[in-house]
Amino acid sequence: MDVDAKHPYWVEHAEYWEQIDLLQLGGMALKKQAARFLVARPAEAAKVYQTRLQRFTYQNILGTVIGWYESRMFRDDPQIFVKNADGSQSTDKFYGRFLANADRRGTTLTSMAREWFRRCLLDGAVYVLTDLPGDAGEAANRQEQREMGRLDPYLATFPASQVINWSEDAQGNLEWIVLATSERRQEFGAKPEFIDTWWYFDRENFRQYQARRDGAGKARTPEVVSEGRHAMADRGRVPVRRISVPPVLWIGYRVLPQVVDHLNADNALSWALFMSCLAVPVIAGTYHDNPQISETGWILLEKGSTFGWSEPTGSSYEHASKRVDSLREEVYRQAYLQAQGRSTQATAAAQSGVSKQLDMTPSTDVMNGYGRILREALKGVLEDVVSVRGDDLVVDVSGMSFPEREVLAEIEVARAALDLDIPSDTYDRLVKKTAYRQYVNNADPDTLRQIDLEIDAAPGRAERAAEERERRRQDFAAALGRST
Repeated sequence: MDVDAKHPYWVEHAEYWEQIDLLQLGGMALKKQAARFLVARPAEAAKVYQTRLQRFTYQNILGTVIGWYESRMFRDDPQIFVKNADGSQSTDKFYGRFLANADRRGTTLTSMAREWFRRCLLDGAVYVLTDLPGDAGEAANRQEQREMGRLDPYLATFPASQVINWSEDAQGNLEWIVLATSERRQEFGAKPEFIDTWWYFDRENFRQYQARRDGAGKARTPEVVSEGRHAMADRGRVPVRRISVPPVLWIGYRVLPQVVDHLNADNALSWALFMSCLAVPVIAGTYHDNPQISETGWILLEKGSTFGWSEPTGSSYEHASKRVDSLREEVYRQAYLQAQGRSTQATAAAQSGVSKQLDMTPSTDVMNGYGRILREALKGVLEDVVSVRGDDLVVDVSGMSFPEREVLAEIEVARAALDLDIPSDTYDRLVKKTAYRQYVNNADPDTLRQIDLEIDAAPGRAERAAEERERRRQDFAAALGRST
């Protein structure tokens, strides 16, 4: 068995994953590998290209885009509820500990979700393993397993680049999967070595393979170091959950060509401006000495000779600058962030509040799409944890939803809609439900359902009008009785 065999999808995307990580990180990590992105001109002199590499610069638009989405998505933490079958909140202390330390490394579940979201934006997918500590078979029964903590699952995140092979059934469910990692180890005073590890999971069992490499990259044959039944063997499921976004929401894949094009256009303009500041003297006529130019030097020319500087016309720089700005705006547009891509030289109409609100509409729709995916992912992962523990609990996740308009604006719209005085109680209730959800959209789903029931049970417009008429009649009768 070739444990290091690669899936065709992995082979197709491996280079992309390396490039997108570098472009998102930027800084010196990208500068050291600038030759992978900076295109040399045809027949460009090697020394000139090397100098351009030394002067390499990069506007990290991709990192800004990813950072904006991540900070906006997790501006407020998602609300996670683990409940008993009767709807009451679970008192099992394990779940409180799990939310605060989901990977046994002190990482909260919300922080892990942030990483999942970032990896989905860049890689298109991320993989989450639900695992158990140690061997559950050491305990005599399930109760002892729980008491020993053998049924306390934890999570491990694997980016798409580490998932090298897999197989799915006709319904798209995993039949088996192979995860690959590499670790550098070094004892003090000894040469470093690398340990390559492969994790194989099918619907019942797992196997762990390892192979060691020295600093020269010489590898040994992978050997099985552990095997057995995995955490979800009793459920007949591979214990790895794939979290993915559709191609239209795969931001990194969408913007990569424009980001690389912008990188090259920006560096070309920077180089041209740099060279134009180092103009070359041009002498027309007879001149035999080497030119010596300084603050205290001069050139003596024979009669009829002229002196000048070689300098390209400025029109090419103007077009290049416009091209750089256009590519920058296109990157943001492809990422559904038109407002961020606006230049400071944009027209007053383009910079207006109304224009920016309209520009943000696509990103709001996209954020709500991401929010649905993340809520389902968190719910699914937690349901796996509950299933491994054998608990009869229900999981709810709310939050990560974004109103299309500001809350106050939405309330004003609702007030105007009710002022239309449309004779329909159903219409009134629908408007009120729409308005209040803009204000408490991250509340517990059970709470939202209770508010809906209370709105439906409240008196309608006709009932309130009848109650008001009756109150007035009673007030009038009481006043008449007092006057007699």
